[in-house]
Amino acid sequence: MFHKFLKSETGAVTVDWVVLSAAIVGMGVASVAAVQTGTTSLGAQVQSVLETASITALELPYRLQGLTAELAENRANLYATASTEQIINWHESRVNYLITAISRGHHTPTGDFSNLSTGETLDVLYLHRQELIARGAYPVDGVPSFHELHQLYRDAL
Repeated sequence: MFHKFLKSETGAVTVDWVVLSAAIVGMGVASVAAVQTGTTSLGAQVQSVLETASITALELPYRLQGLTAELAENRANLYATASTEQIINWHESRVNYLITAISRGHHTPTGDFSNLSTGETLDVLYLHRQELIARGAYPVDGVPSFHELHQLYRDAL
């Protein structure tokens, strides 16, 4: 029986599988060790960015509130040829006009550029904003942002 045990090779297969499994586990441990430093560093960078990140307002495409597309295009062309200082002056003036028009409840579109409603004025301010952004001159110091003015307009409706 002892002689039969020594000649039997059935246990050798088990040893082969144990050695093969140990090699696979060893390679897994080695690969984890190889990438651990990089992934830890990357994780720290992501954490740092997320901790310092702030949530900003989502800017959706603006939809005209009162101006016709034709009048808006006419105004945009005018602003494209005006100086940055002129647009800033017009912008500051229209912000004050918007605040006054909101306080008076002047919300019905007029189609008359000399007597704009709140929605039409907001459209003009948006056109100012777009032109000033293109020139790198927005936001205007001391003037509420377009988002603040838009919120003021929505609250008044």
